[in-house]
Amino acid sequence: MSFGISCCVWEAAEALAAGAGIDDAAGVARAVAPSVGNAFVVGALDLGRAGGRVVADGAASAASEAGRIPVLSMAGAELRTLGTAADVASAAALMAEHVRTGGNDLRVAIGIADVGAAAFWEALEDELRTDPQVTELVRYRVGPSVGVHTGPGTAGAFFHPVLRRDQTRRPDVT
Repeated sequence: MSFGISCCVWEAAEALAAGAGIDDAAGVARAVAPSVGNAFVVGALDLGRAGGRVVADGAASAASEAGRIPVLSMAGAELRTLGTAADVASAAALMAEHVRTGGNDLRVAIGIADVGAAAFWEALEDELRTDPQVTELVRYRVGPSVGVHTGPGTAGAFFHPVLRRDQTRRPDVT
């Protein structure tokens, strides 16, 4: 969930850059937190289980053992399987479908643990690049503290609606 925290910090930093005070920026971070969602694939489900970082449900474990790719999401401490895929393109389509549940004006950050998962970057970007719900799309690298528990091939996305700070702007008068 590390980049989920980064999403909150990202919005708070923008609030500061726009002139907000530190207390208001902290409020922005708290306001964004409940709207942050995620979808991901774990490169080595057995590593995640062994380290206690990933407690996969039966569907994820069965899919992994059958050679399919489990597409997962975490909300709080609950890990759930969004679906399973036969290949990277199908997994990216499932991930993109879940991203779209986040609403409109979405900021999406796509991360990978290693260069071997670059196909996920490309496939998920292809799914979301022209999506009208997506306002911003960025890439990031999964940090070592997560990567060591999930293994090479881990890829995912965090997303949240952009927080609109100026809802009272006057419409243009012609």
